Amino acid sequence: MKGGSFRRWWGNQEYVLNWEQDGKEIKAWAGSLYNGSHWTRIIKNVDYYFRRGVTFTDLTSKTLSMRYMPPGFVFDHAGNCIFPENDEMLWNLLGSLNSKVAAHLLSLMNPTIHYYIGDFNRLAIPNAASQTLRTQVERAIALAQAESAEDETTFDFVAPPAWPRGTDDVAARARELAVMEQLINEEVYRLYGISTEDRQAIEAELAEVTMIEDDSSENSENEPTAEDNSVVLSGEIVQDSSTVVGGLSRQELATRWVSYAMGIVLGRFQPGVEGALGSGLVSPGQAAALRTLTVPSGVAVMDPGHEDNLVALVEQALALLVGEAQVEPLLSAATSGRPLHEWLARDYFKHHVQQYRKRPIYWLLQSPKKRYSLWLFHERITRDTLHLLQGNRYLGGRINRARSDVQARRERPAPMPQGAERRRLEREIDALEGDLTDLEAFAKALAAVTSQTNTRGEIVGWAPERDDGVLINLAPLWTLLPSWASEPKQCWQALERGDYDWSHTAMRYWPDRVLVKCQTNTSYALAHGVAAQAVTSRKP
Repeated sequence: MKGGSFRRWWGNQEYVLNWEQDGKEIKAWAGSLYNGSHWTRIIKNVDYYFRRGVTFTDLTSKTLSMRYMPPGFVFDHAGNCIFPENDEMLWNLLGSLNSKVAAHLLSLMNPTIHYYIGDFNRLAIPNAASQTLRTQVERAIALAQAESAEDETTFDFVAPPAWPRGTDDVAARARELAVMEQLINEEVYRLYGISTEDRQAIEAELAEVTMIEDDSSENSENEPTAEDNSVVLSGEIVQDSSTVVGGLSRQELATRWVSYAMGIVLGRFQPGVEGALGSGLVSPGQAAALRTLTVPSGVAVMDPGHEDNLVALVEQALALLVGEAQVEPLLSAATSGRPLHEWLARDYFKHHVQQYRKRPIYWLLQSPKKRYSLWLFHERITRDTLHLLQGNRYLGGRINRARSDVQARRERPAPMPQGAERRRLEREIDALEGDLTDLEAFAKALAAVTSQTNTRGEIVGWAPERDDGVLINLAPLWTLLPSWASEPKQCWQALERGDYDWSHTAMRYWPDRVLVKCQTNTSYALAHGVAAQAVTSRKP
């Protein structure tokens, strides 16, 4: 739990910590930081790990947002946690701290935008058990969980809101949650024994603070900016305010379903598999049919007629998910009537990059002029994937077909007299030759990556390094990403400068420089599996 954006009741469960073998690896790292001191100097309160409790973000410019933390999580300084003495106290605590009463009392004790554990230690929480409050809080959590289960960026994602009624469902849930929060406020006022007069004064003061916050131009962690890579819909995906209901437009709902279908095709979501990401709300027959659409190796291509053509597979998946009769209206809503292949490569990819904070799950590799596109699901990529793309199933086969098409067209106009038909055929040849030139340039760029050498002159090519993160893995491929090259290119330049020498990618291309740093940097030595002060030359 590391805090995060403004969310009440449930959410912001975005990070995974390697605690295998009781945290063996991370304890070794912590113990190495201060000349062999014990790991407890860095890692605190391990006895409280994996307990259920209440968590919150320590920095906020809005009302405090407390969330239920189920068993299985740990915490850090930005996502502090409170552990009640018993289960009954949990509901009192969560309901009280998300109430207007707590917001008012905390503002009196701490007028800053930071909240600390000490602030809560000074806050009186009603001890009297309230079955009413427990029922209300449990319902609020369930409503927030239902929203999370419809968001593909969460770990508990099941499926998007139902098409086409999802906008109404989301709006109804938002209205119910608002009512539930009001009922919780009423019950907490009662538990605190606050008079009607004092209640009116509290709500008047809170309303005044809200107006000040709404008028403030100051950014906070709850108010995304372009610089923090937060989720903002691409300008290409236009939101029609007249169709927005409860925060979800018909276009965004349709976009979610296209994205879900893509995830099934690329192998990220597993419909019908209990507990799996994107398991869906489908029958066993639907699930089985959907799983047959998953492409091998997590690679799909934008190439009409190809067996792994993404457009055709997405349309087939949508037909199974929402019914054939709904495919056309859904796609029309998502793309505003534009061709799906064009929208996927332009608008959707921009949306996807922003949705995942410039760490895309699906990678769009393209020829320089974007006439040929390949989609990759990064979790299924291996060191052999780029070589697979060069082969006959994908780019190699497409180049061979393009050459055959050009040759066949060139043989036709020779006996043809001058005229409109001959000019039309010559234009076709020019277009086909342009396609071939673009494909060959793509092949050249791809070959440059697969034959990349390190500073020792050894061919090391490219391979995914899971621990390096998405952007560093993408950096060596920036020449293959014409639709989004700027950030990966900047990351590659940072790698060249030595900014990320802790990464395995840096070791792959600049081994000697990295090994020198390992001699004096214990963290680097641990990351690369070498002994500090006793580093020997090794190949990555």
